[in-house]
Amino acid sequence: MSGEPVKERLLEAAIACLQRKGYAATTARDIAAEANANLRSIGYHYGSTQGLLLAAISANWRRWLAPLIAAASSAERPPRERLIEGMTLFHSALSKNAPMAHAWLEAVTIAPRDPELRATLAANQQEFRAALARTLAAAGQPHPELRAGAIITVCDGLLVRYLLYGQADRPADIARHAAAALAGLGD
Repeated sequence: MSGEPVKERLLEAAIACLQRKGYAATTARDIAAEANANLRSIGYHYGSTQGLLLAAISANWRRWLAPLIAAASSAERPPRERLIEGMTLFHSALSKNAPMAHAWLEAVTIAPRDPELRATLAANQQEFRAALARTLAAAGQPHPELRAGAIITVCDGLLVRYLLYGQADRPADIARHAAAALAGLGD
């Protein structure tokens, strides 16, 4: 990590610290030590420790969700197959991403009292929702924005279930049952 530019080292160090210590317990000193960087470099590159933590949460979630969006975007297979593949990718990455998911949920609980944190987390979710909605629209799905929101809700549920129980049901089954339950409610 020491060969990387300081800004990238700080970002990777923040992700590592968030995974180990969580959102509230991660300090600027922890991050600087992990990155082998000067404490003041956090402010220089990210404005504040919170700015760096927000960037780290955002970067990690983009990395995690990129394969899901890529699978959903593949026009070579029917939308149902793409959704199942995307949910499977999301599910298979749960154990690897569980430490960051804990930090994210911790940040979500703090967000109502922290406007900047709330805005960043909401923007991250909206970015994912918009990408998913574009994919669904391109596949000719009706109500792509609403369906993208439903998929995100299912992913959030899988995440919470995994964190609470250490496992989650098979994503293909979850996707099928969620689709059936939602279809019964009408559009």
